[in-house]
Amino acid sequence: MISGCIGGAAQINELDRMLAAAGFVEIRMEAREDSAELVSGWVRGNTTASYIASFIIEAKH
Repeated sequence: MISGCIGGAAQINELDRMLAAAGFVEIRMEAREDSAELVSGWVRGNTTASYIASFIIEAKH
């Protein structure tokens, strides 16, 4: 699953529940090391990196 938009962003615990409900197991979510750098450029002059992060999500189905 790939997400490229913050419009459909979910909190980590909510995303974990959705993936588990869809049958995924061994769910692993980890913020990218360069997350702050990535998201800080999305909105100029904003503190987006304070509340949005780019994650790598892995799971088995």
